[in-house]
Amino acid sequence: EYDLAVHVPGAAAWARHHRAATRPRGRAARPDRTAADRGQDHRWRMEVRAAEEVAHELARAANDWRILHSVPGAGASSVIDHLLVGPGGVVTLTTVPCPGRTAAVRAGVLHLDGRPTAVVAGAERERARAAATLATAFGRPVGVAAAVVLVGVRDLASDEQPPTVLVTTGRRLGAWLRDLPETLQPGAVEVLHSLARRSTTWH
Repeated sequence: EYDLAVHVPGAAAWARHHRAATRPRGRAARPDRTAADRGQDHRWRMEVRAAEEVAHELARAANDWRILHSVPGAGASSVIDHLLVGPGGVVTLTTVPCPGRTAAVRAGVLHLDGRPTAVVAGAERERARAAATLATAFGRPVGVAAAVVLVGVRDLASDEQPPTVLVTTGRRLGAWLRDLPETLQPGAVEVLHSLARRSTTWH
């Protein structure tokens, strides 16, 4: 067992990069491997920066919340980028780096530059996983809200938000958290945070 509170924002992306960088490569490696590595390096750096930007916004706007980063998610390689416990309940956040891109939510699906993505479905899986896991540890149902936070997006339009996942930006995140109705008393916040920060809760 270890304390998940030691995780810094973007810890999961750092770990994936380290595994890829230290993976043995045989002589039969493809000649375009270096170009692929550069692309992967760029992606993980964007993921880390996005997680750090959201963490910075949370530190500024979410003083009443206990915050964990890079919590084990619904699959072997998935992760909850940020998990919050506070008066408004439990919240899972999925950060998506999309600098300069255009986003739109249509019929509950997030489109980036006009192309549909599976981001909302992934965020819903993480929300459901957190709700089930924390309910088992806490001994009673735990309400969990979820949001997808678009970092660096040029424009976000929405005609219909998904029923269980909010798609938003870092600038709007603090106001949304403040508007959540109070569902947890201070004692419950501390207990749930204590349970959520234990690695054994998620395995």
